[in-house]
Amino acid sequence: MRLTANYRVTAADLEARTITGQVVPFGATGHTSAGPTVVDAAAVTVPDRVPLLVSHDDDRPVGRMTGHQVTEDGITATFRIIGTSAGDSALLEAAEGVRDGLSVGLDVDTSRVDESGALVITAATLREVSLVTFPAFDAARVTDVAATHTDPTPEPVPAESGEDDTQQEEPTVDDTTTPSGGEVVAAALPRITVTAEAFPYGNGDHSMFRDMIAARYDDDAARRVHAAQAMITAAAKSADVADVIPPGYRPDLYVAEQPVPRPFIDAFARYGITDATPFKVPAFGDSANMVRSHVEGTNPAAGTLTVTDVTVTPQAVSGIYDISREALDASNPSLDAIIMTAIREDYAALSEGLCADAILAGATAKTGPSTTLGIMGAASDFMQARGLPADRILASGDTFTALVTEKDGGNRPMNPFAGAMNADGSVSSAASALSVGGLAVRHAWAATAAFVVARSADAATWESGLRTWRWEEVAGPANIRFAAFGYVAAAVLRPTGVVKVPAVGGTAAK
Repeated sequence: MRLTANYRVTAADLEARTITGQVVPFGATGHTSAGPTVVDAAAVTVPDRVPLLVSHDDDRPVGRMTGHQVTEDGITATFRIIGTSAGDSALLEAAEGVRDGLSVGLDVDTSRVDESGALVITAATLREVSLVTFPAFDAARVTDVAATHTDPTPEPVPAESGEDDTQQEEPTVDDTTTPSGGEVVAAALPRITVTAEAFPYGNGDHSMFRDMIAARYDDDAARRVHAAQAMITAAAKSADVADVIPPGYRPDLYVAEQPVPRPFIDAFARYGITDATPFKVPAFGDSANMVRSHVEGTNPAAGTLTVTDVTVTPQAVSGIYDISREALDASNPSLDAIIMTAIREDYAALSEGLCADAILAGATAKTGPSTTLGIMGAASDFMQARGLPADRILASGDTFTALVTEKDGGNRPMNPFAGAMNADGSVSSAASALSVGGLAVRHAWAATAAFVVARSADAATWESGLRTWRWEEVAGPANIRFAAFGYVAAAVLRPTGVVKVPAVGGTAAK
């Protein structure tokens, strides 16, 4: 049978790297893994090799027993701590009272149950001792923490002339005095003092979460973590440690940007590209006499066909956003999604603007009013010039609003929401969509012309797709970098198939 019981460290020497405590009390009742337990005097055999573990984890040895003493009260043992970061952590935790409990693992050979129901161990072997947070016997407390150091004690500050010569500057904190009245010395690894040190986190230099992960192999990280834990333990109320409990961060409640519509890109043919290399696209120019009336026995004159080409030059777009590790560590994974969403929204807006500018630059300009009747007239003229009806109408924001609110001579809506009688168009719920002459009018927020009448095949857009990255170290250890890169292009392939009515004075005509 194996049994574990908890006690407390009674001494820790940081310089000598030793801790001392009672590992087995005789005759006292403790709460162990077997319930209420009493160990008889001289019932425990101590072997030559007894490891010191952390929380009974066989894979986390931090030291070994170097000596023990059996008295009428129990067994007191001294342990030598190994010189690793885990050993440093064990020393500091014991010294600061953070993890100063001792829990023993006993291999029980013989036992009995007394009249109170407690298990009385009469013969057992000490298998291991572990440092734990909560001991079974709370009375055995740390009584001494001291170590030697060569730094001299600071000289007292003399009083200025005219003042009482007996007055001297008092130290802010005295954490080196031993209760036993021994020599006052300074610790080689200084004790953590709440009043003498600033909280190690909250200034953006370090992350407590990452330090906790790195504490096993990084001595500096371990010291910061233990300093923070000691300060938190010593605080009487949350106001004492305002830096420890910062305002909560709830990225799960973040209201994200709405998806940016891209009416110009969606209105025309779309293709893919892979790089910024310019390329040419053949386009129809003009034709004449390709077919004519035939005269018997006579060949017709050859017709003419002009094919031009359009040079398309892709535009590279990119973006970078740096965020501190602390911000990500203090949040949940949704913060990554928030950043990436913002990057994609900016890309959507930028790519729509670039494509709108390119298509409007290649469009054929016509004049006319930016009204419902003006759009219907432009659509009719388009069919006359192109030979096919338009299937796309894009209106700038000002023009769209003007169409929604437009009224006829009888003060009736030109594009009513309900009861459309003898009207040229209609508007949908919340004025989110508009139809004129049976053709949808799209709200084109990036348009610099009043409106565009077009066929979808007569212009095109190209995109590589947006590539995104998340780098841990490229911006240094303090920040994490999010980045994006892509290519976008647009061109008019047949100018007669894309007609624009310019805005008046920089805004849509009303």
